Amino acid sequence: MRCNFRRKTLPAGMIAALFLVSTARAQVTPAQGYEPVDDTPLVKLGGTIFADYTYQDKPQVTDSNKNSIHQNSFNVARAYINVTGNISHLLAYRITPDI
Repeated sequence: MRCNFRRKTLPAGMIAALFLVSTARAQVTPAQGYEPVDDTPLVKLGGTIFADYTYQDKPQVTDSNKNSIHQNSFNVARAYINVTGNISHLLAYRITPDI
């Protein structure tokens, strides 16, 4: 006489184990002195301007009214706008268009 005891109890035992595993939950308590990571989204706006002021002492030039003047100018060679920020503590971004 053969015994089929093993075939019936193995699947039933596995199903019972799955139900027990799914209902067991652990509580995670933060360690003392631990502060959780700040995941607040952040956007920063900044910029860089490369500019100069030029004054020409010699030679003098003549303006439209026939006056003798020293040529001067304010020049903007390049400018950047920087948009930086964090989506989370794991993901950051930076956008820098050249103007």
